[in-house]
Amino acid sequence: GSACAELRGYHPEEFLSRFAENNLPIHTTHFDMLCGAMDTICRYQDCKLVKYWRLQKHTSDPQVFLSVFVRCCIIRDFDALGRKIRTSLVYDYIDEDEFERLSKTQEDGNSDDLLAISLLPRRSFKEFMSEHKRELQYAGKLMDMRKKRSGKEKLDEFVKRLQQNIKKLMAE
Repeated sequence: GSACAELRGYHPEEFLSRFAENNLPIHTTHFDMLCGAMDTICRYQDCKLVKYWRLQKHTSDPQVFLSVFVRCCIIRDFDALGRKIRTSLVYDYIDEDEFERLSKTQEDGNSDDLLAISLLPRRSFKEFMSEHKRELQYAGKLMDMRKKRSGKEKLDEFVKRLQQNIKKLMAE
């Protein structure tokens, strides 16, 4: 409730009202949403998932654009029949040092997290955060990504990792 509202930059009552009216603005790029959805589907039986998101944070001044980088730990509880009975979300803000560690992990190829593709290509924390507004408005839209080499590379990497995850899923 209130922690999620604060994360997005809203008062808890305004957040609940907007949520009930389905009136919350999209807070991340289309590509990041696709990666997050497909990754969650591929890991439907995992009890704990860790996701990383760049989110747009609402401000009282419409001219000010504020982004935050967060880690979301998703904890799911299942009953004896394997049905999901509860989901808990825990958010932590990520700072520049943690971002550098995550970027290094991506370079080494140690992660199969589909959402982590957003960290590619290697950029500094300041570049990564400052480009969020542009990516929300244009470059993160799926139909525009294939037009640029870097966008095409991200989509190709997404397909490759998705295929690997599907193979693991089918083997289980």
